[in-house]
Amino acid sequence: MSVYGSWIAATIASGGVESSAVDLGRDYDWVSIQIPVMNGGQIYLKAAEITGGTYYNLGGDETTLHEMTAFKAKPVEEEYTAEDIKEDAEVYNRADSLRLGGWRFVKVCCTSPQSAERLIRVRGMRY
Repeated sequence: MSVYGSWIAATIASGGVESSAVDLGRDYDWVSIQIPVMNGGQIYLKAAEITGGTYYNLGGDETTLHEMTAFKAKPVEEEYTAEDIKEDAEVYNRADSLRLGGWRFVKVCCTSPQSAERLIRVRGMRY
């Protein structure tokens, strides 16, 4: 039986590059993310073991994560991973499900400062 968490806001402030910490409520295998149109750069996740802990890039540092352009799809037999979160997000709203690997505390980050507040939503998933 699948378990889905509630949608939680991960807001990046105007001029910011990182959301506040999000507690998904439990550890999850996957995270769904809704990404609005943003000012260029790439989107990636950070994760920590405890609330208030040190957040590290998930899947590697921002310059080595796999880059995806908007609406670039993988073949059906390939799974999306946390490394696939880095993408060109200048033009489209986007929704993805990414392997989280058991993390509970996450932040959504962008490599470019945003010109306005960006409301990103995340929720955990377990299959």
